[in-house]
This record gives sequence, C-alpha cells and structure tokens, in this order.
Amino acid sequence: MVYIFDTHYFRDKAKTACVLINQWEDNEATSVITETIGGIQQYESGSFYLRELPCIISLLKTIEIKEKDIIVIDGFVILDEDNKNGLGGYLFDHLSKNYPVIGVAKMIF
Repeated sequence: MVYIFDTHYFRDKAKTACVLINQWEDNEATSVITETIGGIQQYESGSFYLRELPCIISLLKTIEIKEKDIIVIDGFVILDEDNKNGLGGYLFDHLSKNYPVIGVAKMIF
C-alpha cells in the first residue's frame, strides 16, 4: 500500500489528506482519509516539519501501516548536503525508521 499525504492550511487549522493506492501504477485511490486539526504553527523556512509533521502523525494514528507499505509526503526528506532532516526525515525517525518515506518537493530548498 502507498500512503500519499498532503496538508492544506487555513487560519490556524490544517486539513491533512491521505490518499491510499495499492501500487504505483494505480489510476484510482483505494480510499481517502482526511482530518482537520487546530493550533497549527506558522510556516518557518527550513523548519516546515514543525508545521506539518504533527498533522501527518495525527492522521497516521488512524491508519494501520504494514511492513512493506510506503509513505509519500509533500516535502523533502533531506534538506542539504549535510543530511539535515526535512519533513520526511523527521517522519522517518518518528516511525523508528520502519517504513520508507519518499519526499516529493516542488521547489529546491
């Protein structure tokens, strides 16, 4: 199973969605899970994980991830040549490095 996460922010809230697909080639989602939480921090360049990680972790509590599952996030796993963690790196650590985390970022940090 592939779990694809993204978060939309409004006021001090965030709505996180997780689209589930069985495999990369799928054209349709198996299901979509969403959650809205409050008390979201403001964006801080280089520390995006402080804003989005709590949203993903909260939604992950409602999902049963299995050993061979993959997580895809909207952001970087590693930020620079010094291997500074991005959102995906912090998520990978939070998950005790048990599940692969793939980062899909739109812009260079």
